[in-house]
Amino acid sequence: MDEFVKNMPKIELHAHLNGSLSNSTLCKLIELKKKNQGSAEENMAFYHTFDADESLEKCFEKFKLAHDLVNSKEAVKLALCCVIDEFSKENVIYLEIRSAPRSTAFMSKEEYLQAVIDQIILCQESHPTIMVKYIPSINISYGTKEAEENYKLFYEFRNKYPDLICGMDLSGDPIKGKFSDVKKVFDQARADGFRFAIHCAESLDENEILEKLEFMASGDRIGHGTFIEESNTEIWNLFTSKHLPIELCLTSNVLCQSVKKYEDHHISRFIRKYPVMICTDDYGVFSTSLTRELKICVDVFGLTKSELIDLTVTANKYSFARPEERQLISDKIEAFKAEAVLD
Repeated sequence: MDEFVKNMPKIELHAHLNGSLSNSTLCKLIELKKKNQGSAEENMAFYHTFDADESLEKCFEKFKLAHDLVNSKEAVKLALCCVIDEFSKENVIYLEIRSAPRSTAFMSKEEYLQAVIDQIILCQESHPTIMVKYIPSINISYGTKEAEENYKLFYEFRNKYPDLICGMDLSGDPIKGKFSDVKKVFDQARADGFRFAIHCAESLDENEILEKLEFMASGDRIGHGTFIEESNTEIWNLFTSKHLPIELCLTSNVLCQSVKKYEDHHISRFIRKYPVMICTDDYGVFSTSLTRELKICVDVFGLTKSELIDLTVTANKYSFARPEERQLISDKIEAFKAEAVLD
């Protein structure tokens, strides 16, 4: 089974750029910053493998390191190049990478977005087996004004690169912001034809969950969905009536302690019943991979080879790729399936 999971074509729909920087990528970024900015202040103690025996505090230290290092156009390009390369090496054939644009002393938000687009175009030439799309993100904790400013850029870049920018993400600390703070922006984006991958039900705020679910439409996706539970009838009925697909990130949830252990993961409420896609969230921070996440599904939840293929088919169906692109991806999945020895 391990060899099957390793070789099967995979689809990643929920990966944050800064969170997906592996230890080797962080090391390259440290060297780049030292070379270009003359900085040696990075604490190399942050350069380590994060695992279940370490504290959540160390996890957030690694996020901070990534945030500090990806502060120039060159760093954005290097980070994205490494992430695409690593996903490609584990047979990911379709990737949606997400991030919020940043302005620093070394780049504007426009330059950040352009660096992302330019690097995706370059990597499509050097990595022809993986199709890459970009989902710009609005951070809910930064408030209305920043959301409005960022959306203007998203709209401009989407019109210039409609084949690469395929949707919008809503992320950030749900304690520091509410969906109502940015809903007008998302209403406008809906009118402008954007689709959405919205972090939802990461915390137990019933009103927030309901507001997000009510906003979402066919073609949108939920990220995490931790507190969408059958015991809450109003939330559950709204969720099931919309039949929304859910991006599930098992290791992320366990290490961030929103679930205690894999056996308790809320995937058990959805798998084999509702559209589910397995994702990594922040594979660099949590030292995981999409291959490892799928193996966990096999070991803990007993998924078969056929069910693993079905997960990939589902992820393709609910991706933000164009219909003709989904057909190309489907052809690759079917070709693998035809040659594989299934259950």
